[in-house]
Amino acid sequence: MIIEDIPITSVRDPPEGLKTFAQANTVKNSKVPMPTYVGSNTQFLSIPMIQFNLRGQGNSCKVEVEPSYCQFEGDTYINHVYTKEVSLCKKSEGLVKYTLRMEGKNKDSFDIDIQTQGKSLKLADDGIIHGVMESNIDLKIVVNSHERGECMAFFYIEIEDGAPVSF
Repeated sequence: MIIEDIPITSVRDPPEGLKTFAQANTVKNSKVPMPTYVGSNTQFLSIPMIQFNLRGQGNSCKVEVEPSYCQFEGDTYINHVYTKEVSLCKKSEGLVKYTLRMEGKNKDSFDIDIQTQGKSLKLADDGIIHGVMESNIDLKIVVNSHERGECMAFFYIEIEDGAPVSF
């Protein structure tokens, strides 16, 4: 990649050699001073300067959901509680910080509760659960409906230093 005609004034903390080069190549007799450019194909010397932040795979966190979706098949009834188990599987080392939220459900007539190790993780008013994974987590999804009809909910898990997961 070649980037041309970058003025010396736009370079943050330029090296002393580049500053000297810029001062030496300014024509004082001319009405328009000759600017010094970095990486130019003009008469000025090309000086490569690259600055970037590289984030390595060392911080990368990977989490998978098994199974990736839950479907309640067969006859289901009003005011009966149904459960499905889902595992959040940690595929990387160290602690994994995550945020789980219910992205949407298409009916207000059914309730969803999420439990882990017998403890309810009620979705907050904003529909978000914050947590830290040390190992795999088994979630129990508890569904109860007050009306007939088909319902669907989506869960979205944002992983710090990792790709988001949904189920």
